[in-house]
Amino acid sequence: MSLPNIDADAMSMHSLIATAEAQMYEVPPYQRSYAWDKNEFSDFWADVSELVTDDDSDVHFMGAMVFLQRKARPWWVLDGQQRFSTLLLFLSALRDAVLVVSEERGVDGTAIANKIQGLIAQEIPGSYPVKYEMRLTLNKRDSTLFHRILEGKEVPAKSQKDWHQSEKQLFKAYLFFLDGFTQELRKPRWEDLDEYRARIESVLLHRLCFIRVEILDEMNAQAVFEALNNRGVDLTQADLVKNYLFMEVQDDQTALREAEDIWERVVLAVSEADLAMFLRYFWNSAYTFVRMDDLYRTAKKRVSKAKGNVMTF
Repeated sequence: MSLPNIDADAMSMHSLIATAEAQMYEVPPYQRSYAWDKNEFSDFWADVSELVTDDDSDVHFMGAMVFLQRKARPWWVLDGQQRFSTLLLFLSALRDAVLVVSEERGVDGTAIANKIQGLIAQEIPGSYPVKYEMRLTLNKRDSTLFHRILEGKEVPAKSQKDWHQSEKQLFKAYLFFLDGFTQELRKPRWEDLDEYRARIESVLLHRLCFIRVEILDEMNAQAVFEALNNRGVDLTQADLVKNYLFMEVQDDQTALREAEDIWERVVLAVSEADLAMFLRYFWNSAYTFVRMDDLYRTAKKRVSKAKGNVMTF
């Protein structure tokens, strides 16, 4: 299907991470941090495990994923970041479980782990020793931990006490998958670890399918974001305000970093759960009375009238 400046096609995960044309992706700074909990990532585990154990060719549909094309820069993930990031955590856990079980058996699992790493990240041509570029970068809050996991680096225990909730959820998902894979690979049926790796890879790349929606015009991104998140997804008024403000300054990296820092300080001061209420109280004291449901529309209108002067706002 094709609409003006929007393309949509059914694709497998192979096109997302395992082809020479696979792009690099970023989660926009205004998007939510990682939010899946055990219910969601255990469902993902169950779905993939069921496909691994059956022998038919059924596919599992993962819904739509929406991407914004940006000139000479990574594509932005407007919808689907939870699934995309969970997929890469899943592969990272498989890689590390292979190394754990290989060591227990006294064999070298490096070659198998490297095959998996080639899906998680793209090898930088000509690098020696081999270096990789991560296929997905999350927002400022989650990116450091996410990339440590994807790179197979140790996560210092002392740093965990300062983590945000989203970082805790990221690590929780990774550990859940790591435990599941480690237990599965210890079973006698998987004496050949590479056979299990190949089965998992086949399922992920060829039997997990999604609708890839590509937005080719940044002017449409805000409208698409709002439409996507009017489908019953529990976005708060604060999420919508943040999205709009950050998109207004996205082409000015200095202003964008300043906006991120200011927003992060507010979140730390009042907590994310109370942020929408805080913004409404602020608005009612500084401007005019507004109901919670009208906060986003009112703020957007005021910034627009001020010719997009986000930083002054």
